[in-house]
Amino acid sequence: MDEDTLCPVCEDVAYDSMPLSCGHRPCKNSLTQHWKQRNDQVCPLCWKMISGVPLPNVTIKKRSLPRDRVPANQICDQHSYPLSWYCLKDEELVCRTCELGSKHNGHEFCPVEQAAQERKSILRASLKTLVRKLKGHKKACVAINEMAQHVESQAHWMEREIKDEFEKLHRILREEEEARIAALKKEEKQKSGMLKERIEKITMEMSAVLDTISTIEQELEAADISFLQNYLNTIKR
Repeated sequence: MDEDTLCPVCEDVAYDSMPLSCGHRPCKNSLTQHWKQRNDQVCPLCWKMISGVPLPNVTIKKRSLPRDRVPANQICDQHSYPLSWYCLKDEELVCRTCELGSKHNGHEFCPVEQAAQERKSILRASLKTLVRKLKGHKKACVAINEMAQHVESQAHWMEREIKDEFEKLHRILREEEEARIAALKKEEKQKSGMLKERIEKITMEMSAVLDTISTIEQELEAADISFLQNYLNTIKR
């Protein structure tokens, strides 16, 4: 062959490529490792059973494939291959060599793009829930503020009514007037205090929700690799 052929499994220059009945052509080394791990003859790419025994293809001289254009955070630390797959059981990025290793034996995998889109859908659903919750908090704040204003206004009105009433009574009733006003102010203070506590609590929750929304929006804008690397922490948050 005049042109180098890449193995679709290890993503290195193929040598002794093995044409399978499904149409894929992994190198002999990758295919042998895959079958040794699984103890059955399936394609390491599409997982279909292989009919017949594949024959080795033209031998190509093996040499390293330059990967300096791949960002460092997208390279497997253990095998130095691109992180092109996502383990669905362990929720982590893997390369082709990781996939064939014993750590992920029997696990299901999907491409990085598919994993990112599926998990972005999960976060988008969570984001919608948080936005609805934020709207509910805002409505509650408005309602509580209206209640607080009503309580304050009602207290002032009652205070004026009580004063007008007792001004018409004899001096002996002054003590009763003062007692009723004191009780009213105490009640107003208690109610206002309770309402203020509720407003402070909801305000704190709103701040936490806004922080979480901001974090999710930033994660959704991040690259797939960075997004998936932070995905579990974002979900826990």
